[in-house]
Amino acid sequence: MDVFELGAIGELVGGLAVVGSLIYVGIQVRQNNRNLEANSEAVMASTEIAGGEQVLRAQIPVAQTPELAQVLLEGAADYEALTSVDKVRYSAFWTAALISHQGYFLHHDRGYISEISWDSYSRQFDIGVQRPGFGQWWERSRNLFHPMFQDYIEAKRSPSRPEGSPRPD
Repeated sequence: MDVFELGAIGELVGGLAVVGSLIYVGIQVRQNNRNLEANSEAVMASTEIAGGEQVLRAQIPVAQTPELAQVLLEGAADYEALTSVDKVRYSAFWTAALISHQGYFLHHDRGYISEISWDSYSRQFDIGVQRPGFGQWWERSRNLFHPMFQDYIEAKRSPSRPEGSPRPD
């Protein structure tokens, strides 16, 4: 064998090594993509579970405390008619509830929350935000929240949205 034949064999072996390396990299990329998809699904599930737990944490005090339930009922009808102390309680409830809801809203906007979970979660706020007392409170408090979330709440409060029409996302 002369030098030219050895060079040709070396080129063939080198070419096969490059092809083998590309196949290996392709397999690694595919596995990495599968791992990323699995991690994304786990994050989504975790976010949805956390959102459900936040709803429960907000609802338990209302269910266990008749006075708070009464404040929320009266405030829903007319926030301005509440006493100063009851305004603080009403405001604390809605601020906490909407901060939680805003987080869930932003996670949904980024695609971390499924449409099914988002629809169920967001419907829980429909009745409350459409009440006159909430509107009075909202006008004073809306600037506590992200502008995109403010637009979302305004769309929920809008009477122009026909019943059964899609929820604003």
